[in-house]
Amino acid sequence: MADAPIVRERVLTALPSFAGRVVAAPFQFPLTAFDELELDYLTIEPSRTLQLDYRILTAQQEMISSKEIITMATDRVNHSLFYALRDGYLLSATIRVTDNLARTCRTFVSASLVRGTTSDRYFLAPLFQGYPGAFEVLGWPGSPLVSSAQGPERLETFVEGNPAVGTDWTVAIPDAVHWRLTMISAVLTTSGVAGNRQPALRIVNGSANVLGVWPVRQAQVASTAVRYSWGLATPHDAGTVVATIADALPDWARLPASFTFGMLTSGLLAGDQWSSIAYAVHEALDVARYV
Repeated sequence: MADAPIVRERVLTALPSFAGRVVAAPFQFPLTAFDELELDYLTIEPSRTLQLDYRILTAQQEMISSKEIITMATDRVNHSLFYALRDGYLLSATIRVTDNLARTCRTFVSASLVRGTTSDRYFLAPLFQGYPGAFEVLGWPGSPLVSSAQGPERLETFVEGNPAVGTDWTVAIPDAVHWRLTMISAVLTTSGVAGNRQPALRIVNGSANVLGVWPVRQAQVASTAVRYSWGLATPHDAGTVVATIADALPDWARLPASFTFGMLTSGLLAGDQWSSIAYAVHEALDVARYV
């Protein structure tokens, strides 16, 4: 990380805040040389940077402004950074994502004042926490403390490649998020070998325990191609030419990382092929599991 630029300017007196927001309140957080600003972040957005700005009024009535540019790691785990402070008062601190193309609700940050060494560090006060973006600036004073569990969901769509012939398909929920299943669609093309195939949606937790299996209500015969669709509040429906079958998703299915969902097809034969696998989920960060 490059050295942060420092800007100095003289001030005569420290002004109290007005309604906790308009003017920074330097008297609320007196600092010592043993204090640090701790910044924690977790992101699932690749190749993004954060800009952290903060101002300190020193004991010598000198205002120092600092800027930190942070290239975030996208390994889907929590990262903690520490910035040394000095005797004086914290005037303000803000953070934003620098890239205008960054999507919202995919990065969570928390800033706090801490004191002590690495082996004996203790918490002094929270500053801000929430979901920053290019146009969502978080800062102290002014920003509320937003729980990581309050992050809004985003609709995301995915396409899976075809599994090997004669096998079912499974999707694993990635780290640091939970998914609420919204729509699933896939096509099963059966071989000419006689026999009934009956797909079922299966959800398995991270300990390999099967939580539920929901079979469709109509079997598929040989030498046919049927598109299966699942959706929230979708009634069972079979197409008039048996080319489409629709069924409902379990409405409780908010799945954390390490859970899987996919097909368990009764009667699946060696020549049968799943294809055109696509699904939509409402995705939200699951920060608490990765701190």
